[in-house]
Amino acid sequence: MYFRQNIETPLGKMIAIADHHSIVALYFEDATFKFDFVHKLAQSHRIVDEANPIIEKTKHQVNAFINGELRTFTIPFSVEFGTPFQQKVWHTVKSIPYGSTVTYQDIANRIQKVDASKAVITATNQNHLQILIPSHRVTNLDGDLNTFNGGIDKQSALIQIEQNPSEA
Repeated sequence: MYFRQNIETPLGKMIAIADHHSIVALYFEDATFKFDFVHKLAQSHRIVDEANPIIEKTKHQVNAFINGELRTFTIPFSVEFGTPFQQKVWHTVKSIPYGSTVTYQDIANRIQKVDASKAVITATNQNHLQILIPSHRVTNLDGDLNTFNGGIDKQSALIQIEQNPSEA
């Protein structure tokens, strides 16, 4: 069984889905990419609209992060719903330091797939653990923000929070 709950944040509503052990999805309600796995999950598992301890901890930590009070999450999460390539990209994105940004090409280079920057864009857009896996820290080669599936406004705000935490 999975649990689903809305999380109100200063940047907008997020949806959290968890089992008894970890978060399996955390994304902005208005994410531009709709997650197929959530639909598939609902077809094969029971999802109840109620909180559990993992979601409660997530709610607290996400809001602390957005308020500039937290830099590192301690929430257990699962990437089991990603392909092996997506998981490799997401683990690499997870290692980007707080306050830093890298390009999609940087990620492709780090995973030793130098010609795969477009596939990296797709994988980061399918990141169903927004903020926990900080795909907002990944930009185009010229530093433009235009592919974060939570929206450019949220990507810009998250980068601003990380680079200027005293202004959060």
